[in-house]
Amino acid sequence: MENIMILHENSETFRDAIRAASDHLDIRDIFVEKDYWVTFILKRLSKSEYSGNVVFKGGTSLSKVHKLIARFSEDVDLAILKSDSQTETQVRVLIRRIEKEITSEFEEVNLEGITSKQTKYRKTAYNYDRLIETKTESGIQEKLILEINSFANPVPFERMPVDSLIAQYFNDTNNSVLIDKYNLEPFTLNVLVLESTLIEKILSLIRLSFYEDSMDKLKSKVRHFYDIYFLSSSETCQDFLST
Repeated sequence: MENIMILHENSETFRDAIRAASDHLDIRDIFVEKDYWVTFILKRLSKSEYSGNVVFKGGTSLSKVHKLIARFSEDVDLAILKSDSQTETQVRVLIRRIEKEITSEFEEVNLEGITSKQTKYRKTAYNYDRLIETKTESGIQEKLILEINSFANPVPFERMPVDSLIAQYFNDTNNSVLIDKYNLEPFTLNVLVLESTLIEKILSLIRLSFYEDSMDKLKSKVRHFYDIYFLSSSETCQDFLST
């Protein structure tokens, strides 16, 4: 696969870039490093034959692409664009092929409470080579988490640019030559629009409210309330809500 990010292949240079980007952007180094690997997976998707079959969505899309929220959302949340002619078996096979294609560089690990492999939904975890030591209270998941589902067609969406925090740092400091050298150029993906993301998060909270242990379930999704606040405050969603 061409144009895959290669900065990590030189550990010393990678570590220096992480720390420099961290200082420049005022973002903790562990998040800069994790963002690189999230971007790595997304770029593999963009360069794969499956790019047109998938929509990037969720909290990570809000922070990484829409630039709407400040919290570091680290899951890669993808949804399948299905056609009416596809059978359930074909969709299940497609999900597994996409998962295999974009995570081939990583070792899968089974995490209790996270790993879930169903017909229309797969949530998997992977080790990545961490250079920055994390502490117990760091607030970061030490694995890459990938979610792919085919519950409903993720529409509407739009093609949007994606890049890494390190690439943003290089661009801000007029080091575009390093972006080219390490294949850190922006790429595009199908990304769920803000209005649909708002609806999805509200419906998720409504569904959870019907469980017997609804308060516990809602507390576990407190990030949805944060996202909904910023989504509903955005000009795009305010226009949508007023119609």
